Amino acid sequence: MKKKALKVSILMIIYLSLFLLCLTASLALAEKVVVIPLNSGKSSGKFVDGNNPNDAVYTEGNVGIGTTTPDTRLHVNGLAPQIKIEQGDNMGMYFWQNGGSHAGIDINRDPQTYLFDDSNLTHARISFAGEDSDSYLMFYTANTNNVHATEQMRIDKDGNLGVGTMNPLSKLAVSGLPTSPPDVSGNAGVVCVTNDGNFWLDNDGTADCL
Repeated sequence: MKKKALKVSILMIIYLSLFLLCLTASLALAEKVVVIPLNSGKSSGKFVDGNNPNDAVYTEGNVGIGTTTPDTRLHVNGLAPQIKIEQGDNMGMYFWQNGGSHAGIDINRDPQTYLFDDSNLTHARISFAGEDSDSYLMFYTANTNNVHATEQMRIDKDGNLGVGTMNPLSKLAVSGLPTSPPDVSGNAGVVCVTNDGNFWLDNDGTADCL
């Protein structure tokens, strides 16, 4: 009987030790990312970082950040959300939405902090606007490193294209003149622009706009 009681006591000590070990591991893991199933029998759950259990969820193959009901493969919800894609420490590509009617893509600059990923590279942006009875696309470029890009071209709600102007009143509106005649060969054709903003097509290959 004494040997049997001793054996039972040793087993209880082992089980208690394993329980305490598992409890300690669980408490340590609570500060890291864990996955908790949401619905038994379904492919869904949530990622928990120990602070906010609703930071990210996955359900039926969709991942939601800031939402518990993602309806696409990746669904991000929040105040002015953005997604960053980069390789190593190189410049990043930012997909963003400003919480209002504008969204876009930035290269090499964080659209929230306005900080550059690499000060030795330039910044570029494409911005989309969908407002009440109005929508337009804006294209930004820069020719100097570590400088915010400026708008160079816009397409408005009527399909008008503006180059150097934010208010195109015709299908093609160009503001500014080239510094030299275009380089053409054969019968490629060029667009000729005058000082008053008028333009015409020259297709004789002579590049004699000026």
